[in-house]
Amino acid sequence: MAILTAVKGDSSPENILRTGADLADAYDDTLYVVSVLPEEEYRKRRRDMESESDEVSYTVEDAQSSARQQAQTLVAESGIEVGDVEFRSRVGKIDTEILAIAEAIDARYVVIGGRKRTPTGKALFGSVTQRILLNADRPVVTVMQEE
Repeated sequence: MAILTAVKGDSSPENILRTGADLADAYDDTLYVVSVLPEEEYRKRRRDMESESDEVSYTVEDAQSSARQQAQTLVAESGIEVGDVEFRSRVGKIDTEILAIAEAIDARYVVIGGRKRTPTGKALFGSVTQRILLNADRPVVTVMQEE
């Protein structure tokens, strides 16, 4: 089986990675570190690159490669010892892609980050974390971070 750990490039994923690595070690599973570039961000990057030069073509494969490299850098910079680790990257709706990868690799656990919110913030719906928690068909471990 596998442990899926989702990371974002603009956050500090050390606690999330550590939790995923600990679970992978405990169960002797492969750790999958997953990074998803939102579709809107991909389209923005593509427009920006193409406006700079008519010859530049920014493909989904380029975006996935960039997201994978970013995840590899986050793992390397975390200093966490990780045994068997695989990297996956996608472009699309974050929760949908994470859950699709979890199903494809038959993840034992999905490890994601979450933010501690104020009472008002808790009343708001639509967060990626909440959608994953509500739609996952396997256990989800949420590592809370300060907002």
